[in-house]
Amino acid sequence: MTFFVADDAFDYIVEARNNAGKQHCDYMRVYIREDVKSCCGPAYGFEFAEYSEPQDYYLPFEKRGVGILRVLIDPKWKDILNNVEIVLVDMPMVPMGKGLKIKNPNVRSKCACGN
Repeated sequence: MTFFVADDAFDYIVEARNNAGKQHCDYMRVYIREDVKSCCGPAYGFEFAEYSEPQDYYLPFEKRGVGILRVLIDPKWKDILNNVEIVLVDMPMVPMGKGLKIKNPNVRSKCACGN
């Protein structure tokens, strides 16, 4: 399984984890949100976790001077999350002004609006 985290997204994730008081959480779980239905492809979720499940795919990332990020993916999402990249994007409507986006070559947008 291949998975990418852009450098600025890595910094943002580590900062968000620390700001949320979750420094003790060694993992970030990435998943498909089954509670959200969208015509534009899957909605993704991120959550910090203290432990992994035995069946999880474990993808470690390290950036010198910043820290370690361990991404977890449930096997049921492995095909759809293979070869994705987490990037940082401008989101003026959120408090930090930035947010995470998953660039997924496995999903084609089906949105009628063309976005």
